Amino acid sequence: MSVLGFYLARRTGKATALVWLALALLLGVFEFLEEAGNRAPDQAVALALLGSPRLLLETLPFACAIGAAVAAALLERRREIPAMRAAGLSPEKLAALCGAAALPFCAVFFILSEAALSPGESRARDIKNPAGAAQAAARDLWARDGADYARIGIVGENGERLSDVSVYRARGDELDLVVAARSAAFENGQWILRAGWEASLQADSVQRRTFDRRVWQTRLVPSALAALTVRPREMSLAELRRAVAETRGTGQNSADFSAAFWSRLAALLALPFLSACGVFFLGRGGAGGPGGRHAETAALLAALLAFGFYAASAAAERLAALGDFPL
Repeated sequence: MSVLGFYLARRTGKATALVWLALALLLGVFEFLEEAGNRAPDQAVALALLGSPRLLLETLPFACAIGAAVAAALLERRREIPAMRAAGLSPEKLAALCGAAALPFCAVFFILSEAALSPGESRARDIKNPAGAAQAAARDLWARDGADYARIGIVGENGERLSDVSVYRARGDELDLVVAARSAAFENGQWILRAGWEASLQADSVQRRTFDRRVWQTRLVPSALAALTVRPREMSLAELRRAVAETRGTGQNSADFSAAFWSRLAALLALPFLSACGVFFLGRGGAGGPGGRHAETAALLAALLAFGFYAASAAAERLAALGDFPL
């Protein structure tokens, strides 16, 4: 990279970092004020800090587009963009240099997503519900395992403890077996139902018996049940990929996890593009041209582009819930 290119990338990166920090800090204050109305000040501060990785991930695409546009607008005011154009840098080259400035932010985005997001959100759930946030988030959960349908009243302890479990087995179009248990635990690689009853439905009779302990033969595993209690946006890319495999392996709908995976990956890959567009809009005008007279317009276009990307990403994630993307 030339000295001129390094200078442009440095200015763009600095502006992006400042805009990123400002956006995340602003949203963090709002989140703190929201929590402070319902919790002790120390808990509100802890929740705001634990939620900072999520806020940083959500605001980085905006920061890349707006930061690059702000940096380009400042350079234009000092007539540095026209000077770069006169030195032989085309708008495409200027955009490529600004896009390269976003590569370190891509690395930070990936680290936050894989190393900080999930632990922070998990700890935040523990603070919000000391008895087990997973339990509060997983009441009346329905799961499918082949021909069996299971209703689970409460999922707790990382999916290894269940309460109020009912299993319905169908043969063709008719209900064949109903099993209900007060609790279930995953022990030695299998589910054990406790304190329940089962009813076998025949054509002309119903056979019912109670049990203290019964093995539940199912492909459902604790990690798959635990994944269903966590919002996809709170999971890392690796966890989302694993959740897709586990939910599909047990016959569940993996659309939410798949959509969240592709949305997060799209945001990561879009960072250089969003950063490049900020200076591209400005550089197209050349010295004294439209780009020189309308630096603020270029910044506004970049901001609108970022909002457009966010809206498109959110809409795609909602629509994906109606189907199931390959992964």
